[in-house]
Amino acid sequence: MPPVPARFACRLALVLALPVLGCDEPRSAAPGRPSASTPSPQPVAAGPTDRAAVPGTAPRGVVVDPSVTTDSAADAAAPEGEETAACAPKDPKLKPLQLLHFTFTSAVERKAPTDKLRIVRPGQRVWAHLVLRNRSGEDRCVHLIFRVGGQLRTEVDLDVGESWSWRTWAYATLRSTDTAGHLELEAIDDQGRALVRERLPIVAASGR
Repeated sequence: MPPVPARFACRLALVLALPVLGCDEPRSAAPGRPSASTPSPQPVAAGPTDRAAVPGTAPRGVVVDPSVTTDSAADAAAPEGEETAACAPKDPKLKPLQLLHFTFTSAVERKAPTDKLRIVRPGQRVWAHLVLRNRSGEDRCVHLIFRVGGQLRTEVDLDVGESWSWRTWAYATLRSTDTAGHLELEAIDDQGRALVRERLPIVAASGR
């Protein structure tokens, strides 16, 4: 075989080398199957659903059946531990909260009691509505304790912002078995001063 000129030998070598350059490329995957060099997509783990924040005051301590709202317009108490009421530390120089008005009522509408209860029936929901004055220069709280027949039913803390007239309210619900005794409420400020001590007689409906 006669010798091949140098310029043709170089071209022949390039042609022979071309198939070797592609041997490390992944082969096309069959339809519906991933290629060997392409990792399969991993499922994305769903994160926890964010709970909508509930405005208003969160209960602290023993909470049995509270629904809390303040002058900042909230509908219900946040789950225990999410928030806490803005209670001021003990300070003998702190100007005390003043109770302007208190009402036991069957409902609260537009931040005001709809009536004034004189008795309460088994199974009834009773709201305690307070109007307070806070000129202490601090965000404060008031602690409400509901008792039925002398037994603790609900405890809850309510925020009291700085205001000449701050409205706040919470409820307790009697059970159908609460047929005698009294529904009692005690409200204590964050300095330990009693603001309210009131009670309603429980009167069972008379049978026909």
